[in-house]
Amino acid sequence: MAIRSVSYNVTTGKDKYWSWHHLYDGKGSQKIWETYADDSTGGLNSVGIQVAVMEGSEVISNGTNWV
Repeated sequence: MAIRSVSYNVTTGKDKYWSWHHLYDGKGSQKIWETYADDSTGGLNSVGIQVAVMEGSEVISNGTNWV
């Protein structure tokens, strides 16, 4: 399983996908990451979280929730 931040920049009209954080410890495990996002090309106009099931570096399935 992996999780990452996603942001939308209204200036560029594009989504930005931040780096993945992986959890390898299995069902019921927890992990806390401290992170930040800074997009100097026009700001963070919308942000979201994307969660994925991965096999190695390949995304098998994913979902995004914009907040």
